[in-house]
Amino acid sequence: MKRILPITLFIFGSYFSFCQVYQNSLHFDGSNDYVQTTCPGISGSGARTLEAWIKTTASSTGSGGQKVILDYGSMTVGTRFTLNLLTSNAPRIEIGGSGLSSTTAVNDGNWHHIAAVYNPTATKKFILYIDGAFDTSANLSTTINSSSVNNLTIGRRNDNTNYFIGNIDEIRIWNHARSTSQILSLYNKEICSSQTGLIAYYRSNQGTANGSNSTINTLTDNSSSTYTGTLNNFGLSGSSSNWTNGANITSAPNTDTTFSIEQCGFYVTPGGQNIFSSQTITETIPNAVGCDSVITINISIKQSANEYITETRCDSFRTALGLLKTQSEIYWETFTNIHECDSNVQTLLTINHSKLDTQNVSACGSYISPSDKHIWTVDGNYYDTLLTSHSCDSIIYTVLDILESTSASIVVSGCNQYLSPSNKLYTESGIYIDTISNQANCDSIITINLTILNTSDTLIAVTACDSFESENGNNTWYTSGNYFDKTKNAADCDSIINYSLSIQFASLGSDNISACHNYTAPWNEKISSTGIYTGVINNSFGCDSILTLDVSIIDNDPTVSNIGNDTLATEQNYNSYSWLDCDANYNAINSQNSYKWKPTISGVYAVVVVTENDCKDTSDCYTFTRTAAVFEIHKKDFKVLPNPANNFIKINSNFLEFDYEILNKMGQQIMIGYGSDNKSIDISELPEGSYFVRIIKDKKSSTHPFILSR
Repeated sequence: MKRILPITLFIFGSYFSFCQVYQNSLHFDGSNDYVQTTCPGISGSGARTLEAWIKTTASSTGSGGQKVILDYGSMTVGTRFTLNLLTSNAPRIEIGGSGLSSTTAVNDGNWHHIAAVYNPTATKKFILYIDGAFDTSANLSTTINSSSVNNLTIGRRNDNTNYFIGNIDEIRIWNHARSTSQILSLYNKEICSSQTGLIAYYRSNQGTANGSNSTINTLTDNSSSTYTGTLNNFGLSGSSSNWTNGANITSAPNTDTTFSIEQCGFYVTPGGQNIFSSQTITETIPNAVGCDSVITINISIKQSANEYITETRCDSFRTALGLLKTQSEIYWETFTNIHECDSNVQTLLTINHSKLDTQNVSACGSYISPSDKHIWTVDGNYYDTLLTSHSCDSIIYTVLDILESTSASIVVSGCNQYLSPSNKLYTESGIYIDTISNQANCDSIITINLTILNTSDTLIAVTACDSFESENGNNTWYTSGNYFDKTKNAADCDSIINYSLSIQFASLGSDNISACHNYTAPWNEKISSTGIYTGVINNSFGCDSILTLDVSIIDNDPTVSNIGNDTLATEQNYNSYSWLDCDANYNAINSQNSYKWKPTISGVYAVVVVTENDCKDTSDCYTFTRTAAVFEIHKKDFKVLPNPANNFIKINSNFLEFDYEILNKMGQQIMIGYGSDNKSIDISELPEGSYFVRIIKDKKSSTHPFILSR
């Protein structure tokens, strides 16, 4: 038995040299995520340092933009201590009532280290550091007196506002003011829990980055304290509101690890314990840099063993240590196993021997050897090898006599079936191999090229009008039923045709039709006048059907006339009426549904009438001019210049001032105003056409036409 303690120490050292720690962080969604810790912070006016790594792209400027990183205390002036992002998207220290702000923006989506220091003995007591370097310092007008009412909160203020958006990692709370050199020396690396003055330390290296972490809702305090944090409102799945990738900093020098070891007999642990049985132990020892290292060792103690095996061989066997055995026996050999422990192996060896047999064989054409490995086609003496029941070689010596086989080819055909020379029945066309014995009692191989000519039975479903003649012309049937007819097919074999016959007959029909203007009959005749019509169509069975139609054609032809007193009218024998304005895309005129109508203005009009069966027709458009004048014409002269006009006109009259109207050719007022002699009137918005200008003065008016052309 050998001990391998030096190898064990090397393996142990390797674990400490290469142990890695996952660098994770917490992502806050800015909606309601926060971590509530049990750390009370530094109260009163005591010195302190708060540190954290952050990564964000959120804007913290403007009203309500504050993004809180760390916060504890109360909302009374001077009693709160808060590290946040505010003006210029930069870090800020607040104590409630006043604060110190940086001007260095850190919302660029990269990781940044932020440190807030309060040193009551310094000239400038409040100091901010960014990425390990001094950024700004000042004294505040408000006296600091931090409260312990609310413990340290990560990601929001204690009044449940100003939630942080982004990642927070590596949070440290110190009970003294860290110097510039102290901050620079440790800002980009994880530290040991034994650091002097470290009262809370959250590495945030828990969970699986961006994975499913629904059960990991506690933030571990990696200091010597037990100020753990509770995650609130986190989704704990995916890349948001979850454990995600953290800041790229140097891992902590502690070397907690678990490993397994196998030993022969016993094992001495790094802590000096002697272990004689398999078990798992845990030891805490300081590593090379002074941090505690917790070692969990799964120990497997291996002992020397005896093993018993069986071997069976043919003729001879060489042992694992190289000894040649030719007879059955029991023997022992000793080895060193993979753990360098002794292993004794007892072997029960059985030696079986090969044998030789001779046979005389006659075969037709060829012979397959007993092992199926060879095919022999000529006379001769041959050796073949088989395995015995003990899987050893059995050599067979064969004296072989090859006899001749014969072959032939034939081309045949038959109706439905064919019986071969060896009495095999074939029912399908093809090439077949048939075997009979020749004079030497060897196979005579016959290749048969066979064509099967089938008798055919056909079922035909037929529908015919009045009668049907069979396919061969031998039968004519006049009634529906099942009929059989026999004939020869192309192969001169019998063919039976089974007819399922349906005899249909022509039919008569009639109908009454009422249509507007015209009607197209089922036999495609266009009917435009009332009368009785007869035509031939196919019925549902495809047979001729005589159809008689009594057709009534309703054809309206309304007219419009002026019946006097500026009234339009049409015939009174229709069911309904609707008057149309032809100049307005034939739009219907509201509430005009009588056979007569009195228009208020001149225009072009038509009427739509409806008779029985909802037949509609529209009259020709009628040009109507009111006899009552649209305007009163006086002999008072005035001129419209220019005429034709473009975008402006001037009225040249004997009046210095007057009211005016512009009317369209229908006499409708489209523009009014107050004018004076030779003053321009803007008509640029009017379309081209004919218009009238009426001027009114002292209850008298005068009208003059003009043309607008551009």
